[in-house]
Amino acid sequence: MQTGEIPKVFKTGILTPVHKKGTDSILPTNYRGITVTSALGNVYEYALLDKMIDLNNNQSELQFGFTQGLSPIMKKSTLIKKERTKTSKQQHHISLEEKPIKEDQQTIHLSIIRASKNDLKLNIQEHVSVATRTLYTLISVGLNGQEGLNPITAYKIYQAYVLPRLLYGLEVLSLNATQMSDLEQFHLKTLRCFQSLPIRTSSAAVYMLIGALPIEAELHKRQLSLLYSILASENTKLKNVMERQMTINAGNADSFFSRAQEILNFYNLPSIAEFKEHLPSKIQWKKDTNRSIAEKWTNLLKKQKKWKKNPH
Repeated sequence: MQTGEIPKVFKTGILTPVHKKGTDSILPTNYRGITVTSALGNVYEYALLDKMIDLNNNQSELQFGFTQGLSPIMKKSTLIKKERTKTSKQQHHISLEEKPIKEDQQTIHLSIIRASKNDLKLNIQEHVSVATRTLYTLISVGLNGQEGLNPITAYKIYQAYVLPRLLYGLEVLSLNATQMSDLEQFHLKTLRCFQSLPIRTSSAAVYMLIGALPIEAELHKRQLSLLYSILASENTKLKNVMERQMTINAGNADSFFSRAQEILNFYNLPSIAEFKEHLPSKIQWKKDTNRSIAEKWTNLLKKQKKWKKNPH
């Protein structure tokens, strides 16, 4: 405290490599490092943290990572995809200290692929691939349909471990019918497998027998959850962007807030403007939206089942 320096022992720790389950133990890349730091240093940090009341006073409102109540996904929701225009075939190279910098056609940020073209298609393919690999790693615990766990238990595990990986980050993207169909195909096939149902079994029966929701409903849950986080945020930059988009881009399908308003209308929930005036608690919001989503899709699936029985 007198010298204003942090002891070296507080900045060092014991690094232990932990093997990633389900991977080849021979490859060094299949280990993650877990560092255990000084216990005394941790106590010191917590004691100091309580006295740092104005810790985030100088933090920019544009920082969404490592900030309570915010996440980088929330920032992505404010971005609008713009149409790409045809450009000249002439290449413009970028250099740093006369060394050319390689230009990539695509990059990944927060599990979302950004590409020069077909980025939505690439995202769906990647997410389905990740979900499939996750599903395969769970086969050993009985997630294999026949002679495995009972369907309800298998579905709960699927909800906890596979669905989050399938849908992570997709709530901010404007997906078309084809891309939603690709997600639904994976979802439906998996639920059929859990229940050992033949492929000719109707979609309504597959969902209702196990108490599951279509993938569109699962995505709606995540989109409404993100909307609540934005409405509840005290970040003025985020709120200003929301106000601007709701004014200028009303009806624009590429705007997250326009899509969120359509979802609220679909489930007969109050509008964004009404929620801004009277925002319920997070628990009440989750309870109301989950109930509305469940009721809506139960009615839709029942109608679909009746139509299948009596098409005339």
